Amino acid sequence: MKIRHAAALALVGWYLMVPPVASNGRVDASAPLWKWWKFQIDDSAQECETFLSEMQQGSVTEEDWEGSKRAALELRHTPTLNPEELQKRLLKSLCIEEHDSSLKEK
Repeated sequence: MKIRHAAALALVGWYLMVPPVASNGRVDASAPLWKWWKFQIDDSAQECETFLSEMQQGSVTEEDWEGSKRAALELRHTPTLNPEELQKRLLKSLCIEEHDSSLKEK
């Protein structure tokens, strides 16, 4: 592998993508990826997948739901998800390489 190619690979990040919420307050996991929220960026697919797995293994607690509700209100996002939809959003989240063509608006 050439050094230039290795350096380019080192600059690739991975987004933890979270599906959007439709106006009816339900998670819209069928929306195109470019409409999903970039929750965080990691240096590797493994790092992203590990964090996602940890998030998905836990159940949504009342504290999680209240925190999500407060964050949505602070960001002026509506509607606020109920606990079941918040859990669905976590389960439908995924890791995508930052240069993936599906992240480009069409």
